[in-house]
Amino acid sequence: MRKTFVYIFLLFLLSAVNLMSQETKPLFDNAINPDLYMMRPGDQLEVSFINSNLKSIKLTINPESNIIHETIGLIDVKGKSLSETKTILLTILKKLYMVENISISITEPRPISIAVYGAVRRPGFYQAISSERVSSVIDKAGGITDDGSLRNILFTGGVKELVVDLDKAENLGDHKSNPYLYAGNTIVVPGKIASRVQVIGEVNKPREIELLETDTYETLIALAGGFNQFADKNKIVVIRGNKQIGPENIQPDDIIKIYQKTDKQNIVSIFGAVTNPGIYDFTNGLTVTELINQAGGNQTDANLSLLTVFRKPRVDLEGHATTLRYPISKPVSESDSKLNSINLQPNDSVFVPIKVGFVRVTGEVLNPGYFPYKNSGDASYYITNAGGYTPKADKSYVLIFNPVSKLTTKSSSSVIVNDGVEIQVELLEELK
Repeated sequence: MRKTFVYIFLLFLLSAVNLMSQETKPLFDNAINPDLYMMRPGDQLEVSFINSNLKSIKLTINPESNIIHETIGLIDVKGKSLSETKTILLTILKKLYMVENISISITEPRPISIAVYGAVRRPGFYQAISSERVSSVIDKAGGITDDGSLRNILFTGGVKELVVDLDKAENLGDHKSNPYLYAGNTIVVPGKIASRVQVIGEVNKPREIELLETDTYETLIALAGGFNQFADKNKIVVIRGNKQIGPENIQPDDIIKIYQKTDKQNIVSIFGAVTNPGIYDFTNGLTVTELINQAGGNQTDANLSLLTVFRKPRVDLEGHATTLRYPISKPVSESDSKLNSINLQPNDSVFVPIKVGFVRVTGEVLNPGYFPYKNSGDASYYITNAGGYTPKADKSYVLIFNPVSKLTTKSSSSVIVNDGVEIQVELLEELK
């Protein structure tokens, strides 16, 4: 009797784990592109007949890339896109069922295998979900090495070869530059592009940037975080050798410099989710909380947990940024009341982000992706929602990445996680 009970309990537990894994599978965050979606074995299609009493039909791609149905017959979809597959099916279905309005859609994301080669820390094959993007598999491969390119990554094996630009995706919010994994099966990260420029002065992220032939100075300034509140948008120069010229024709090794609009030093600024964002006078001893109050208080959707102070970078006599603008934010394990302990300095810029409602889990978990934020949820809660650790995961700690400050904190899995952060589960040290 006891053995029977234990057996039934184990079956129940296994079913619960499988159900949880299915429920937490990350979904598409944007509409899929049927022209890029590559049909693969295991894909499921649902055929719905609009304004008809006919029941919907579910079709599955078999291991030989065929659709086999007792009425429709056999259709070879190897190497075909979702658009091409729809066209073939619609032609057949309209003749068979005499229905004009028919909808064909992918039922849900599914597991796929992606190869990652080139300038990543751990090249190889990785399991992922078709709703994830190229960047998530690169993260699983340990990330791009210091000499790897962010802007010239190739994603192949699909309907067409795609060029991935993670710099644009991250800094300009260009999702097309970081495509879904359904569009291919191989990622190749080449070495960093030899042609580069520096963007310095009154931008939010002064730095060196890989230069593409299609880049304009406006694009490069945007990749450097855009103008800050001190920028004189009419005073942009290019330093080329010992000359200063206009910014219209950018070449490799150029330095793009944006000048300050005034020489005023005793100011601070606050932007984001506050009532009255803008520039305010600096006074000795001014705290972040006092500045928020001066700005009319924070908005209801403000995410104070990820509030970040950005310090102005120093620039040497030749116009080079000697240090990158550096962020200051409260430790991940401390309460929002710690904000009051951050004393501001002249020219500080405070950014208050909004709540996004999700937490991202990456690395050595079974189902990495985005999961709904839960108040007071710890890292282990989200790791469980992501299907739990892989056998290769280092369970002794997690890394908490702040997407605003770009700072990463090492913590235990019991740490309370803030809205919008990324939980990174590392590979065991002996496997790195």
